[in-house]
Amino acid sequence: MTRRGLCDAYATLSDMEEILDDRFIRIHRSHIVKREHLRKLLSELGRYQEVELADETVLPLGGNYKRQLMIELGL
Repeated sequence: MTRRGLCDAYATLSDMEEILDDRFIRIHRSHIVKREHLRKLLSELGRYQEVELADETVLPLGGNYKRQLMIELGL
């Protein structure tokens, strides 16, 4: 664990998905986020393309994960 609260992990994101509890959700092949940090879905031409987090970080929303995210958010 570092001073910033980070640690190195050597696992695939698929492995991490199985380890993490339901407080986390995969939004892209490269990103898993904590649900409470999700702020809003950003759209372009009516299609959700990105996710904004509470700290205003913007991450891509992968097509393979979009449907599940919207179902879980009740959209």
